[in-house]
Parts: sequence; structure tokens; C-alpha cells
Amino acid sequence: MKDNSVNAKPIKVRVKVNNEIYYTFKHWPSKEIDGVEFIGVNKFEPSQKLTQQIHWMRKDSLEYVK
Repeated sequence: MKDNSVNAKPIKVRVKVNNEIYYTFKHWPSKEIDGVEFIGVNKFEPSQKLTQQIHWMRKDSLEYVK
């Protein structure tokens, strides 16, 4: 089976409270801590030139942006 994660497009998400924009991917794993789901996000749009630093944010505090 082919790994499509290399060509995957980033998903833009916004923090509901302060409208900050972050990026994530469908293939990034999520974590559950004390019954709350967290997803990995990145502050900057992914690029081969940047080192990626993943932050964990509550999924219910984010909304998807088109």
C-alpha cells in the first residue's frame, strides 16, 4: 500500500477563543488524556525548509477552516 502522507495537504484549524491559525494533517495521530481528545498542530504552514514542532491542543477548542 502506498503512503500518501508525503503528498497530503495540511488542514487549517482555528482556535475558537482567540482565532489563531494552526495546521494539522489527517495522518497525524491524536492523543486521549483524561477522556479528552488532543490533536497535533503546527503553528506554521508545513514546509520542507522548516523544522516541525508539534503542539497538542484540545480538539474541541478548534474549528476547521476552509
